[in-house]
Amino acid sequence: MRRRACLVFTVIAFQPNSASAGTVHYSKQAYLFASFDVPRDAVSTPQHDTFTVKRKGQEIILHFDASTPHFDEREVTCGRGYLAYKIDRQDIFAYSCKIGPQISYGVTKYGKTYKVGASEATEEIAFTIDYPTWQKSYWDPVIAHIVRSLRFEHQERE
Repeated sequence: MRRRACLVFTVIAFQPNSASAGTVHYSKQAYLFASFDVPRDAVSTPQHDTFTVKRKGQEIILHFDASTPHFDEREVTCGRGYLAYKIDRQDIFAYSCKIGPQISYGVTKYGKTYKVGASEATEEIAFTIDYPTWQKSYWDPVIAHIVRSLRFEHQERE
C-alpha cells in the first residue's frame, strides 16, 4: 500500500491590535533647543523634559535633555545586563541594554543651535527610555520615530 504525503496549511488570522505602533499618533514637543515627537497620549511634567505613557499596566517614562556638555561622555554601562548594541559616530551616540526583563535605550545627537546665549561648543540633545522586553515590538518602532524626529531648533545669530 502506497501512502501519499499530504501537506496541510493552516491559516491563522490575526486581528490587528488597535494600539499597535503603526497606529500611534504623535504630537510635536519642544524642550530648550530640542524638538521631538511623543505619542499623543504621553503626559508631560511641568518642566516639559519628561513624559509618561501608560500602556498595558506599565508606566513608561520618556526623558529628553538638551545641554552644552563640558565634556563628551560617550560611555554606557548596563549594570547587571548586557549591551545589545551601540552606535558611536561624530554626530550621534546610541545604545541599547538588556537588563533582566527591561530594555534601556538612549540616544544623544550632537550639533549646534546658534541660539542667543549658547556656547560655541557642540551642543547635545538626548532621549532615554526604559521599557519591558515583552513590549519590544510596540516600543521599537515608536522609539525609531522619536529618534528620527529629535532635532535641534536652530536660530540665526543676531
